Amino acid sequence: MTALLFDLYGVLMEGRTAEGCRRVEVAAGVSDVDALWTAYHQLRPAYEVGAHSDQHWWEKVAAFAGAPELDVEAAITADWETLMNPFYENVDTVLKLHDAGYTCGVVGDLPVSIAERLRARQEWLDEFDAVIFSCDIGVRQPDTRVYTVAVDAMGATASDTIFFDDDPAHVAAAKAAGLQGRVFTSVADIAEL
Repeated sequence: MTALLFDLYGVLMEGRTAEGCRRVEVAAGVSDVDALWTAYHQLRPAYEVGAHSDQHWWEKVAAFAGAPELDVEAAITADWETLMNPFYENVDTVLKLHDAGYTCGVVGDLPVSIAERLRARQEWLDEFDAVIFSCDIGVRQPDTRVYTVAVDAMGATASDTIFFDDDPAHVAAAKAAGLQGRVFTSVADIAEL
């Protein structure tokens, strides 16, 4: 039977909303929010592969953004709290496929602390055959090794695995790793299996 691999954010979990972004900005207490987000996104890859602690990474963001006033502890809390919202309909659909006999896995690009909190708060992740986060393996999407590790962890083969993601670059990388790939647009993309 075909194995199914899902990206976490954009497929099973909601990415940070505009309201969530504003919450991070307010918590961080910085005046230049554009500099904050520029630093956040430029420095995030190393954080997501486990290269920095929360404290160290947010201190780097503050320095890069020229924001010594950044409230590190408040920013850490707002960062993870605004990334904890599942798309319940999508999760339920995937779990029904799992119950029907499909091998199911999930991949996501997350720093250690967010991955730990996610695992503790989203018990449905325990139902998956494999949960692979970038901080656990030291590489992030679209590195093809992410998909190879996930397929191996599921006990599947690449050619028999379908990867779903809302990011076409990640889908292309999964295809380069030998998986089938589908750009996710709605729960109907999954439900049609």
